[in-house]
Amino acid sequence: MTIPACVFEVSLTTRDVPARGEIIKNWMLRLGLDPCGFVESHQGSLLRFSAYVKKQAEARRLVRILKSGRLRRVTITQQCLRKDDWVRPFWYGQRPFRLSRSFMVVPPETDGSSIASNRHYSFIRLETGLAFGTGHHPTTQLMAHLIERCCGKITSILDIGTGTGILAIVAAHCGAQKVLALDHDPHCIRAARRHLRLNQVTEAKIIKADFRTWSQHGQFDMVLANLLSHDLIDMKNKIVAKVRRGGYLAISGIAVNHAASVKTAFRQPSLVCLRVLRKNRWAAILYKKKIKAC
Repeated sequence: MTIPACVFEVSLTTRDVPARGEIIKNWMLRLGLDPCGFVESHQGSLLRFSAYVKKQAEARRLVRILKSGRLRRVTITQQCLRKDDWVRPFWYGQRPFRLSRSFMVVPPETDGSSIASNRHYSFIRLETGLAFGTGHHPTTQLMAHLIERCCGKITSILDIGTGTGILAIVAAHCGAQKVLALDHDPHCIRAARRHLRLNQVTEAKIIKADFRTWSQHGQFDMVLANLLSHDLIDMKNKIVAKVRRGGYLAISGIAVNHAASVKTAFRQPSLVCLRVLRKNRWAAILYKKKIKAC
């Protein structure tokens, strides 16, 4: 990726309290903005969402849209960052970090010899910051753990809202021979396709589609849905219908204080809850679909 000499940063900063991030994302959607175009970061007691654009006019447009929402207790700022100022914070994730028990995320340009000595991990090359799903967020890490638990039991995967494609790559490493990943945002589609190439994942297919209106038939050994809680609840029947009998469903994007309502929504005779994971005020849930119809 060519790094521009200057970018404009538009940031929204607020207190980092439970469920605040999910409220901000819902608010962005109501304003017509896509949350996956923003980089989410946690700095002490603050939660920050930042977008990076090349043109000042686009930055001003974003500021106008964000201010029009009149959300309380947020600070909206805009600044021009020169290359030396923005490369380090924007590419913060470009240092190797552990995603889960078996996976480590490394920068795309990492020399293979520098990581060859650590053979306990599978390495995922990722340009974090390109789209939602950088690997730093607890929900992505929890989902990676749930996929690992099903390693060797899954040959087909549906990844709803793939973002960077990181979970599709994890699924391919865990034995999935057919990976279908969906996202409605073209920015995310470009990022996911680039990451599949970087990681030499040939068994995955990326489709630009909104799952709400997506009509392709077929079921999968495992369905992944790392979405906002209200989207999970709204689409629960369609999501569950994509899981074959005996297959698995992993969901996340759930603030801990919303976990009970999400579990209630997914309480169906055909599903058995196998595992609930929690990390830093976020939750993920693993279900198995019963083989026999109820």
